[in-house]
Amino acid sequence: MSQWETTIIPLKDASDLLIAFGVDTGSDQVHRWKREDGFRWIDLEGLLSESDSVLVIDWREELSIALEEIQEQLEQLQIDFEFDLDENEEQGDITVEDVTKPVKYIPDDGDEFHTVINTINELIQPRARYRMFRSSEGSDTWSYTLLTEEAWRKLESDAPKTVVLLFA
Repeated sequence: MSQWETTIIPLKDASDLLIAFGVDTGSDQVHRWKREDGFRWIDLEGLLSESDSVLVIDWREELSIALEEIQEQLEQLQIDFEFDLDENEEQGDITVEDVTKPVKYIPDDGDEFHTVINTINELIQPRARYRMFRSSEGSDTWSYTLLTEEAWRKLESDAPKTVVLLFA
């Protein structure tokens, strides 16, 4: 079994993460996967993936659809995000608070969606940031989570080893 399936996340760290992600710590799903010593990494990540702050992108994702979901997530943090794409909806501009940057995502060109996320992060920092789940590394489906910088700092302070383990 892989480290992802056997690693146990301590209860306190798991609780800190669930709260930061807005997951109900008293839900049936949480109780289903909770163990006396914590949560298996794979189970905790599954719970976290139910959060509205998680963005899952398949390598074939259309840029416009992904940007619409990102726009909704950023609106939850009161960050004004706009985008304007070309007629093929594969490239264009994204704007946050009057700062505009170009983006492009064409899988057949070998583009990586990480480049789009990095560009968005440049525009939304220092208010918020997307981070990729480590379990996405080497996969053709990527999961990112959006939290405020304040929430990331708190998690890094309260559960530093777990944050490094889970997020790139």
